[in-house]
Amino acid sequence: MSVIVNPSRRQFIIGTASALAIGGGITGYEVSKTKTTKTTIGSFSEPKTSAILVLLTLYGGNDGLNTVVPFQDPLYSQLRGPMALKNNQVLPLGTDNLWLNSSLKNILELYKQNKVAIVRGV
Repeated sequence: MSVIVNPSRRQFIIGTASALAIGGGITGYEVSKTKTTKTTIGSFSEPKTSAILVLLTLYGGNDGLNTVVPFQDPLYSQLRGPMALKNNQVLPLGTDNLWLNSSLKNILELYKQNKVAIVRGV
């Protein structure tokens, strides 16, 4: 039997925080001690790396053009009007005329360390 759950953002965050608090969570140290396994698909076999992809979609909670911002594109401010971010609300990524919302300072630091990739238009 399968159960489909569609929690609100608030329910998801409260539930996740509660589960971590009750279960003690998993620390980065514990993750780093995990045993490396081997993945085999057909005749293709390669060691599993420590790379992790986490995709979290919270529908309705994100304005993509005010998260990764084409700030210097004249059409951005023209079309966004009062919703367009100002100079003090963006952080330069340094490539492709893209900027981050200033509330994403931690993400910018991870980006600079090549620990975060930005995929637009998905």
